[in-house]
Amino acid sequence: MRGSRFGFTGGDGNLLLFAGLYQNGENNDNRTQATFTILTCAANSTLATIHNRMPVILSDRDADDWMNPREKAPLSLKRLLVPTAEDLLVVQPASPLVNSVRNEGPQLLAGCKIEQQLLFNF
Repeated sequence: MRGSRFGFTGGDGNLLLFAGLYQNGENNDNRTQATFTILTCAANSTLATIHNRMPVILSDRDADDWMNPREKAPLSLKRLLVPTAEDLLVVQPASPLVNSVRNEGPQLLAGCKIEQQLLFNF
């Protein structure tokens, strides 16, 4: 699996909403710069054969809670930092072209084949 590339989509066709944190600060030139990070958690069984971590994926409702600036008990949001349901993600091989931001489009996932048993234990 080392060196393999994969594409991940929501099985329902909707956007995937990731839990993240951002901060505005100053860079070395004293200009405002935003930084952002995507939070991860342990991988669910769908992704565990590929990697031991995965992004925290939020439902629409959970995303509303996560982004609520008036949350009175922000530590209660830790309950959202868990692996998503096993059947939410569709995983498929991706072209090595995904390694460059200059490349985009459906051809990055088209025609990539890999043996199913390498990804999942059926």
